[in-house]
Amino acid sequence: AVLVFAVLFMVGIEVMSFPDLPPVIGGVEAHSSAAQAGLQRGDRILTLKGKPIGSWQDVLLTVMGSPEQPVALTFQRGKQILHATVTPKLVPRYEVGDLAGMLPMVRPHVIKIEPGLPAEAAGFRPGDEIRAVDGRPVIDSQAFVDAISPRAGQRVEVEVLRDGLPKTLSVVPRNDNGNGRIGVAIGFYQRFGPSRAFIEGARYSAQTVEQIFEILGKIFTRQLSAKGALAGPIEIAKQSGEAARIGFKYLLQLMGFISISIAVMNLMPIPILDGGQIFILMVEGVIRRDLSLRLKEVISQVGFVMILLLMFVVIYFDVMKNLPAGLKPGG
Repeated sequence: AVLVFAVLFMVGIEVMSFPDLPPVIGGVEAHSSAAQAGLQRGDRILTLKGKPIGSWQDVLLTVMGSPEQPVALTFQRGKQILHATVTPKLVPRYEVGDLAGMLPMVRPHVIKIEPGLPAEAAGFRPGDEIRAVDGRPVIDSQAFVDAISPRAGQRVEVEVLRDGLPKTLSVVPRNDNGNGRIGVAIGFYQRFGPSRAFIEGARYSAQTVEQIFEILGKIFTRQLSAKGALAGPIEIAKQSGEAARIGFKYLLQLMGFISISIAVMNLMPIPILDGGQIFILMVEGVIRRDLSLRLKEVISQVGFVMILLLMFVVIYFDVMKNLPAGLKPGG
């Protein structure tokens, strides 16, 4: 997984986690819960549900476990300490909460071009870093949306940074219900040289392991829905197909995540898994004698049943998530 992520960081990778990104709001979606609560660009989130917030990763994990539930937050605006309440919307497929309209302050990168829309004809490419629109600097994704949205049908000059070199692209946003749209998906994108890429690959792998344990902890404490957070063979196949359609490097990124997930699962203290064997060896070390062969056989059988039950539950969740709406219970 480290090697996979290192290669991806060399060619450029979309990063969906924000472990080191300060929890400063870069933008607020119109008509969202955050907008109704009066949050603004530049507000720094201090606490959510009474818990200190140190990064956008903390924000993400908190709102994921609070779909359709009021979340109290404390934030700093200038020298003022203010309070508000937001309600994350439910993301039905995964049964988690969204960011309630709050956007992180990250410099926007193009991660996908929609076929047939103006950006494709104008020559935009995945990996382009958007620097300015009509000469005005763009500091985050919200600023880019704000600059393009009112310019439907009008030619705009977009300055991007591509392979370290500035380039200006001319594009006419299409009118989409009164808003200008050019057809790019914006995300947080990182690229490094070979030596730095291996360091970042190892770091990203470690952060992924930490996130998996945090999610597992929230599942066990019922802060997250197991149905939404766990994925089995059906969901993995579906996500793999979607990743392959977007691009090969996204498929590699998914493979790296699956590899780490399997490694974490294998180290769980469940009999018949490596983690279970390590746990048994630790117990034998504490009691200073080997467990009987019969006891080890019973433990292995119990572990086998646990794995079968886990597989059944995960596959059941997979089937329920991918059933047509009319066939779902209550559908």
